[in-house]
Order: sequence, then structure tokens, then C-alpha cells
Amino acid sequence: MTGATVGEFTRSLVLDYVIRQHERVAMSKLPDDTFRFRRDGDRLRFFPLRATAGFNDSRFDAVSTAVAELGLAGGLQSASHAVTPAGAGLLTTGELPERPLTAPGVPEGQA
Repeated sequence: MTGATVGEFTRSLVLDYVIRQHERVAMSKLPDDTFRFRRDGDRLRFFPLRATAGFNDSRFDAVSTAVAELGLAGGLQSASHAVTPAGAGLLTTGELPERPLTAPGVPEGQA
């Protein structure tokens, strides 16, 4: 953007990397209307929608499942999802134990 002002650059940055990304993600969630704002000509129109926070991130679910299956911590759905001795050792030393990991509550050799 040679010769552009800071305002012009900022406007193109917001339009190209914020608004278009927002629209692309929101449109992929249709038929549910998840728009918090939409373009209305040259303006933005905002909508007061609830935005509840929760663990609905598939990457978080995948990592927490892998950690539980490796026996490093209890699963999030279990009553106790504390770090196991193997998990504490990994945090302390940065090394996995030499013996195979077992799932919490499963006798060694039966995992």
C-alpha cells in the first residue's frame, strides 16, 4: 500500500483480516445465526447476542483426551482429573517414564 495513510492502511487491515474472517467463520456455522455484526453498506450493524464461554474447542478436547489416555491425568468427565504420578514426573523432568503408561485406575499390563 505504497503512499497510503495510516488510516487507509488500518481500514484495509480491518476489512481484509477481521471482518472478512469473521464473516467466513460465521457463514460456515449457518443455519444458526451467529453474527455479532454484519456489513450494512459502508457501515457495521451490531447484534446483541449471548456469547457464553465453554470448552467447545476440538483441539482442547483432542489434547485432553490424549493426556488422559496416556495416563498423565484423569479424564475431564471423571470425578478426579488430577495429574497422575506419571504426569507429575513428566512436568518435573520433561521425560516420560520408561515403563509403558497405564490409564488411571487400570492395573499395569492391562491397558
